[in-house]
Amino acid sequence: MVSRKILFPIIAVIFNTGCGGGGQETTAPQENYPYVLAASVLEMGSDSTYHSYHMWVVGGVPVRTFPRVWIGGIPMPSSSMQWNEDAFLVGYSEDYPTLFPGQEVHFSIRVPCCPGDTVQDSAAARMLPIPRVSLRDSEGLWVMWEGHPDVREYFAGIRVYCRDTTGTHYADTALMIEDTSVYLPLGWMCPVDTFIYASVEVDVAFIGGPWKGEGGNFGLLSGRYIPISHTSLEFIYPDSLSSPAVFTGEEARAILERVFREMGWR
Repeated sequence: MVSRKILFPIIAVIFNTGCGGGGQETTAPQENYPYVLAASVLEMGSDSTYHSYHMWVVGGVPVRTFPRVWIGGIPMPSSSMQWNEDAFLVGYSEDYPTLFPGQEVHFSIRVPCCPGDTVQDSAAARMLPIPRVSLRDSEGLWVMWEGHPDVREYFAGIRVYCRDTTGTHYADTALMIEDTSVYLPLGWMCPVDTFIYASVEVDVAFIGGPWKGEGGNFGLLSGRYIPISHTSLEFIYPDSLSSPAVFTGEEARAILERVFREMGWR
């Protein structure tokens, strides 16, 4: 499972990262006014059941105050939130609630905006299906997946450990793309004439866009609520190319970190 210790610093990166996207750009939040950026991540566990990870960062509120947060109508306890060294309030919840593909989910929040007053707002998103990924060997590796009309961008992350007689070679790439396939030449995966084996890890994620509003999916607050779904594959190339093993858990930390590093205010 994704640990809170890892996710707290990961999601805080969002506020220091910018990235272009479809639709109207969301400007940087006003100083000293509440803003929030949140994401719900859906994946299929190795036990063939769905798992959900919910993360949110709140800024522009008095330090040591805790807003009220509901996800899918379920209140998030204050114990799920903590202040970080950059004065952002960071929250995390795992499988509370557990979401499913196609489900509409609301992220609601009530935060103090000035002495004696509060503002309440909500954002809505529709959870995306788990990516169905296929692989093909063609003097390299084709990573392919079925597209979905509600996806704003696709994320692909590939890590390769190649061993030959001289030692081990490492290759790594992460892409935010609109295409539904990525080709990895053999020379990139293993830059030698002959190799003993290559261990390949593939992450594919669907990044959803807001379906309410133009610049974001909150009505009053600055920010965004982002639906993400992802799957991971691990296999030995090319021996087990036809039947890669599906896994989740600790590897999910990599997909979350990479996606969040590419995403900012949109």
